[in-house]
Parts: sequence; C-alpha cells; structure tokens
Amino acid sequence: MKILHGNRHWRSEFCKDNPDFDNADGLRLLYAASRGRCDAPELLEALRVWIPKIQAEQPEWFVKQLAIDVP
Repeated sequence: MKILHGNRHWRSEFCKDNPDFDNADGLRLLYAASRGRCDAPELLEALRVWIPKIQAEQPEWFVKQLAIDVP
C-alpha cells in the first residue's frame, strides 16, 4: 500500500478494475487497508494482482504520484 502513498485517486482506479469493492463495505476495507488495519484475504489478493499491474502500466495518476517527495 505504501507504493500508492501520496495519491488520493488510487481508490477510484482500483474500484474500476475491482468492482466488487465499489460499495460501502469495500470502501471501508480500502480505507482500513490504507492505514495498515486490514487483513481481508479477498482485498489482499486483489491488491497483490493490481499493484504490479499499475507499476507496469505507469498510468498518468501514478507517474504524478512518483514525483512527490516521500520522507
């Protein structure tokens, strides 16, 4: 999840590719996961597949995030 740090648009992009999480329960899981407080296996598996895809595709929103200095 730290790979996505600094970009507030990743959740909507994640939900486009993983519509099962585009609901109140899914968004609560994403919020908890972004704070390191979620171990839902279905979410962890979806992120395990999605994050490398984003790293490979380098969409504009992700490239902008990479320019942010992260301490």
